[in-house]
Amino acid sequence: MADPVSPHVSVTAANGEAVRQFVLGGMGIARFSDFMIDADIASGRVVELFPGQLDIPPLAVSALYLTRASGLRRL
Repeated sequence: MADPVSPHVSVTAANGEAVRQFVLGGMGIARFSDFMIDADIASGRVVELFPGQLDIPPLAVSALYLTRASGLRRL
């Protein structure tokens, strides 16, 4: 097995759209959810580097919220 690669990171961002713009501008590679990058792959603006090799199983996400905030305590 090959040794792991440690990438050199020169730009970081917590916003997916900002990362997408960096990738479209040729600043590097990134891992995206399909819905964020499918149109760019289909149009040829970007290419998928490891098709089918980095697939992860779907993960269920749940969110809860109160319908009224009157019972919330302030900190």
